[in-house]
Amino acid sequence: MDKKFYVCSFGGSGSYLIQGFLKDFGSSYHIHTRKPPAKITKIKKEQFTTQEELDHANHFVIFIYSRPDHSLFSRASYGNFHWQNIGVEQEKLKLIPSRQERLKYFDMEKDLVDFDEFWSNYVFHKSEFPVLCLNFHHLWENLKSLFDFCEIPLKHLKSFPKKREFSHKNNLPKDKNNLFETLNLKIELFPNSFIIPAK
Repeated sequence: MDKKFYVCSFGGSGSYLIQGFLKDFGSSYHIHTRKPPAKITKIKKEQFTTQEELDHANHFVIFIYSRPDHSLFSRASYGNFHWQNIGVEQEKLKLIPSRQERLKYFDMEKDLVDFDEFWSNYVFHKSEFPVLCLNFHHLWENLKSLFDFCEIPLKHLKSFPKKREFSHKNNLPKDKNNLFETLNLKIELFPNSFIIPAK
C-alpha cells in the first residue's frame, strides 16, 4: 500500500527539502495548516481539509520547524501569499513590513505571524496519529529518526540531500532576537527530534 507523508511547517524550515525526498517512497504533501486536525484528512492546496481519510494505515506526519529568524529570511516564506497560507489573520497582513524591509519585523512589539502559536499547535496537539517533530537546525544529526519513523531503510541515507550553509545566516544582528526569545528558548529546551504519540 502506498505510503503518504505529510510534511508540516510554518515555512523556511526545510519542509520542501524533506517533502521532495520522500516522493521517492510514496505520496508526499507539503502542509502549512496552522492547527493540525484530530484525524488524518485529505489535502487541498497545502492544507488539511475537513474530509477524513477513510484508510488510516501508512500515514506519516512530520512537523519540521526552525527558529523564526531563520524562517523570516527564507525566500519563499515571506510575503502576503505565504502569511495567508499559514493562517495569519487578514487584518494583520498590512502591518507586516515588506520583504525589502523585513529587518523591521524584529523591531515590532508583537510577532504578528505568531510562530509560537503555530509551533505549540503541533508540539502540544493530541491527535489520533503520531507526529514526528524535528528541529531543522539539527536535522542532519537526526536523519535516522526521520527514516525510522517513515519506515524507510537506512541504506537510503546516502541519497538524502547534503547539508549546506544558508546565505542569510549572518544577516541578522545578534541583538534582534528578543521578539522570539520565548519560542527560541522552548525550541532549545525540547529534544531536536521527538515523537508525539497518538492519543
